[in-house]
Amino acid sequence: MRSNVRMRDASSPIRLLLRPARDPRWGRAAHAGRRPAAGAAGKEWDVHESEWAVRANSLRLTFDAFCKTHERAWIGIARARLRDEATALDAVERMKHRLWQHWGRLLREKIPAFHAWALVKEEIGASLAERTVAGGQLPPQGPVPDWVVLMRRAAERAQHLAEAPGSHEELYAAVGGLSERRHDVLVLRYLLGLPDSVIAEYLDTTEANVRSTARQALDRLSLALRGRRGGQ
Repeated sequence: MRSNVRMRDASSPIRLLLRPARDPRWGRAAHAGRRPAAGAAGKEWDVHESEWAVRANSLRLTFDAFCKTHERAWIGIARARLRDEATALDAVERMKHRLWQHWGRLLREKIPAFHAWALVKEEIGASLAERTVAGGQLPPQGPVPDWVVLMRRAAERAQHLAEAPGSHEELYAAVGGLSERRHDVLVLRYLLGLPDSVIAEYLDTTEANVRSTARQALDRLSLALRGRRGGQ
């Protein structure tokens, strides 16, 4: 699959997001859950200690709620790309660790779900790169994946694939040839059944664009599969 996701370097689209914030009271970088510098005394220290505890607890609660809301989508896209349960879960856990490190700053963003999506895509890309460097192969072919069944049915309902030609491995290969955004829309829309409004948040676009991308993806999928069968 052609991927536009960059590795975790200085050119990352979320580089500015991950830059530590400066706290004017403590005069240093402040991350979610980090305590104020030691050395304050008396009431001033007590106030700072209390404020820190309340802030840390509040951040943790909002972080846990955010993850509970979006984790299904994160795991779903990781499974579809990596095709290995353990590797997918590991990628999501690494992403959540990074997310928590910068949670306070991310909350000030207009669309936190979009920035979280960028993080999970980076971790998926890193896992794919690690697999390539290690010379690893995709897991052996097993039962037809649920996401393939669902996308096949969706394509049939849309009359893009009247007879749904090809094996599930051929369908997977055809999906893998889609652009990254079209692939993501197919997985989020047809495998996970997410509403267009939520998908639009993840991709930082409009609902109309999500619907248009889904139609384009099914058209491309149909052409790719017919081309494969015609070449046999």
